[in-house]
Parts: sequence; C-alpha cells; structure tokens
Amino acid sequence: DNLSDGIIVLDNQDRIIDINPCVQMMLPNINKHSIGTALAAVLPDQPSMIEFVIKGSPGFFEFETIENQKTVFYLATLTSLLDRRKKRVGKIISLHDNTQTKHLLDQLEDLATRDSLTGAYNRRSFNQQAQQVITDLQNNRKPFTMIMLDLDQFKNINDTYGHEAGDILLTAVTEICMKLLRQADILSRYGGEEFIILLPGINLSVAMTIAERLRAGIE
Repeated sequence: DNLSDGIIVLDNQDRIIDINPCVQMMLPNINKHSIGTALAAVLPDQPSMIEFVIKGSPGFFEFETIENQKTVFYLATLTSLLDRRKKRVGKIISLHDNTQTKHLLDQLEDLATRDSLTGAYNRRSFNQQAQQVITDLQNNRKPFTMIMLDLDQFKNINDTYGHEAGDILLTAVTEICMKLLRQADILSRYGGEEFIILLPGINLSVAMTIAERLRAGIE
C-alpha cells in the first residue's frame, strides 16, 4: 500500500482481485468497486495494455493516458503470481510514471537530430530521413524536389557585426523557412550558412515557385 508505483493483482481469468492506493490515482477508472471485475471491462480505453495482459508473457510494456489535459506515460511490468508450489495463480501489473524519463529521452533525441542553433534538422539526421522518404516516394512513383539555399555575403555579416549577429540571422532565416514550408517538408542546416530542403510530392515547376517565395521572404 505504501509503494509509489501502482499495483494491480489479477487472477487467472484476468479479473482484478487487489489494487493499491497509488493505482487509483494513476487510473481513475480503477477503484475498490473494480474488485472482481475483468480488467478489460474496467479499462476499455487501453486495448494495448489488455492485449499484453491477455498474452500473459512476463515483460514490460508502455502506454499513455490523458490527465488534466496532459499526456502521462507509464511503464508497466507484468509478472506471474505464483503459489508455494510455483503454480501460476494470477498476474501482477506494476505501473511506474515514466513521463519525466520520456520527456528527457525526447530532448536527447532532439539534441541528436536538430541543429542546436537554429532548430532545423542537422545534416546527419537529414540524410537519414531523406533517404527513407525518397525511397518511399520512388516506390510509389511520386515526385520530389530538393532546394539548396545559401546565404549571400554571410561572411561579411560575421566580420562586420560579429558572430552573434550571424547566429541571429541564421535563426531568423530558419524561422522564415519553417513558416513558409509545409509540415511534410524537411528543412536542414546543411553547413555553416547552407540549408537544404526536401519537398516530398512536389515537382520542379511548383518547387521553383516555393523557392522564389522563400527567397522573397528572406529578402
């Protein structure tokens, strides 16, 4: 009862036979009135969790819920409940709030894939994504276009006003491009003042219009 992780004990028919107080805060649908009820009937909104429990193999699984309009991530462990003769008489589900760890992992992934200054994808990440997207487009016989963008006289900006001014310029250019591009387009800072953009499903004539719109916006 004093554990900070949620605990659900099931019998061999996956009916709830015991819970601890913490799980009632994690999953409001579960309470003392749930005792004796099948887990699937109590948590119909968690099909992935129910499927994992029905399979019955011990292990880990993740699921998420919405609490106070925020997404909460849980890491759940399924273990067998054994009697003294090592015969399985039920299952134990332990739930750990994994939200903070999930957010930290997302931040680390962002650091690994994004340019730290501009927030655009870095070159390595762009190459990986572009290769997959282009392969899919070619398999479906759909067009794509690449735009290479280079800032004129960028060295003069750094030499005249300092590198901080250059950083502000690079960030501003990225923000302008992101506003003018679709969500499906992939923008990357490819070099010092070089950017590359992949436009999935866009042919050359349309891409020329997009490129001119970007140029005018940056100007």
